[in-house]
Amino acid sequence: MISFGKTLILPLLIFFSQLPATSARAMENSSAVSLTSFGNAGQGGDDTQIIQMALNATSVRGQTLEIPAGNYRVRPIYFPANSTVVADPNVTVQAMPGYGENDRMLNIVNVQNVSLTGTPGQSVFRMQKAEYTSGEYRHCLAINGATNVRIDGIQCNDSGGDGVYIGDGLQQYSADVQIKNSGFDNNRRQGMSVISARNLSISNCSFTNTSGTPPSGGIDIEPNLASDSLENVTIDSSRATGNAGNGITFGIERLNAGSAPVSIQVSNFSTQANGGSGFLASNGQDRMGLSVPGNVTVSNSTSTNDTQYGALVSYWDTGGTSLVFQNLTVVNPNRWHNNVDNAAIAVKRGGGDVNLMGNVHFIGTSISDSNGNLDTYFTVRDWSRVGITQVQFIDSRALSGARHNTSLLSGVPTAVINVP
Repeated sequence: MISFGKTLILPLLIFFSQLPATSARAMENSSAVSLTSFGNAGQGGDDTQIIQMALNATSVRGQTLEIPAGNYRVRPIYFPANSTVVADPNVTVQAMPGYGENDRMLNIVNVQNVSLTGTPGQSVFRMQKAEYTSGEYRHCLAINGATNVRIDGIQCNDSGGDGVYIGDGLQQYSADVQIKNSGFDNNRRQGMSVISARNLSISNCSFTNTSGTPPSGGIDIEPNLASDSLENVTIDSSRATGNAGNGITFGIERLNAGSAPVSIQVSNFSTQANGGSGFLASNGQDRMGLSVPGNVTVSNSTSTNDTQYGALVSYWDTGGTSLVFQNLTVVNPNRWHNNVDNAAIAVKRGGGDVNLMGNVHFIGTSISDSNGNLDTYFTVRDWSRVGITQVQFIDSRALSGARHNTSLLSGVPTAVINVP
């Protein structure tokens, strides 16, 4: 057995404890190459060329590109296939002035096998929001038609569009995308837009303080075309706070009965102090056609101090996707006391629809109001006068604070709404 004396062990411990973060990361991955190997970046000039050259070179060689602590300035950056990037703590990558209305800062487009990893709250990518007084497409991170993408531990802030946009490209969806431990703050249009995705996983992320141009939500799930996909989309342990619009929107009305079935699972999601509703859902068709089949499930989630409803289901046709809220907790909704019915949760639509409204289920709901802003807990209204079916508010866990311990069904008070 080989033994070392204390006089040797102590200096060794001091040496390893003082290694810089970049060296420690390089030791973890023997293929890591520092950005500084490609030139002098982070000196206050335009670093786009060096970063793009480093990305291109390391992706071809199967190496990890490590961005050491520092401040970098870039024009749009494009990730090649097989890119692996680690941004160390205290990295700030700043968009340079002059981005055009359709320029995105970080582009993962029509490629596969891309990984971008940072340290939560300390690896920051940000744009120049104050400069963007028009347009809504200057996204911080754009994932289009890409496959096998991993985003972990970054901030994407201050964009002129979305913090992150996930959509189609050469293929009609992005696939196998994972975003976790990341934050998206002070973006102009959305914290995140999901247009077309298969096998998308969002976990432990925050979407905050979106404002500038509508919808200004935390997350907006909004296909553009009937050919778009929302298959196996999961959102877990995340939050939407302080956005000018809704916390999370399921706007799937542009899909139809011929689209791929929807599968969206949201769990442990919290919305707070948003300017719209905590949760908004719509699937209604403008014409006689039926809506897309599938299911949207929200479980064990909360809405706190949102300005409008805790949950609003608007123009939801019964012939398509099933919408289930399981164990939803709503605290102090209707913050400005100006909802048309002063309710915490609403299933409703205006005129013009031709299909039955329904297939909406609230199970195990808790609602409390300590501000005196609720007249009732639930309301269901159909101004299209076509008909309502399969709308349930059942097995409520706790209801407190509303002036009337009843609900409204098309304006008529009722103790429990359970339309078979």
